[in-house]
Amino acid sequence: MTTSANQQSQNKFNRWIWAISAFILFSAVISYFTIPSFQQEINHAYEILSSGDREQTKHYVQQFGIWGPIIVILIMIVQMFLIVIPSWLLMTVAIVAYGKWWGAGLSILAVLVASTVGYWLGRSLNAHTIERLIGSEQ
Repeated sequence: MTTSANQQSQNKFNRWIWAISAFILFSAVISYFTIPSFQQEINHAYEILSSGDREQTKHYVQQFGIWGPIIVILIMIVQMFLIVIPSWLLMTVAIVAYGKWWGAGLSILAVLVASTVGYWLGRSLNAHTIERLIGSEQ
């Protein structure tokens, strides 16, 4: 493959990344405002997780069963890109819900997975796109 073909392939990949990210964000916002049950669940989760009540938080997260840790990891990945969700809150939720050892382990795993996703995404983008995202070094 020539350099021009590589550049075209990279640009196509970048457009797909932006399109997928925009679609997910747009879908979440539209869902929040148009699906009452989705809005209620988001509001309920926010209320519980920000309440500071350990038992209520533990019960809420543990109701997801095996999906609980997976959800924590996925939210940590999303948090890395959206920054609306503080990472310390997710770590606190994991520790409250799963105990200090399992929760700390889950938090470390979530940070490692999110960092790995961020690293590979950064490696796959070209220098021009990264510069547009984070600005040029001055």
